[in-house]
Amino acid sequence: MDKMIKILFPVLILLFFACQPEDDRARRKKAIDKKIEERVANYIKIQKENCRKDLLEEASKIVDSILIVEARMRIDSSRRLPKPEKPTVMTPADSLEIAPFFKDSTLELIEGGKDKG
Repeated sequence: MDKMIKILFPVLILLFFACQPEDDRARRKKAIDKKIEERVANYIKIQKENCRKDLLEEASKIVDSILIVEARMRIDSSRRLPKPEKPTVMTPADSLEIAPFFKDSTLELIEGGKDKG
C-alpha cells in the first residue's frame, strides 16, 4: 500500500497540474475571443457611423444642387424688363447766372493769377 501511495500520489499531482493549464488556456482563449468580438463590433459601429455621415453629406450636396437648379428654372429670363427712358433735361426758368453769396479771396487769387500769366 505504501508503494502504491508513493506511485499514485505523484501521478495524481501530475494529472492535477497537467489539466489545469488547459483550463487556463481555454479561459484565455475565451477572453481573447471576447475582446476580439468587442473590437470588431466597435470597428463595425464606427465604420457604419462614418459611412452614414458621408452618405448624409453627399445627399445634402445633391439636394442643394437640385434646389439651386429648380430655383434657376423658376426665374423667367425670357422676358427682360425694358430699359427705362432717359429723363428729359429741364432747363431752369430763371436765366440769371449763378454767383457766389460771399466773395472768396482764394478765388480772386486763382483768377488773378490766370490773367497775369
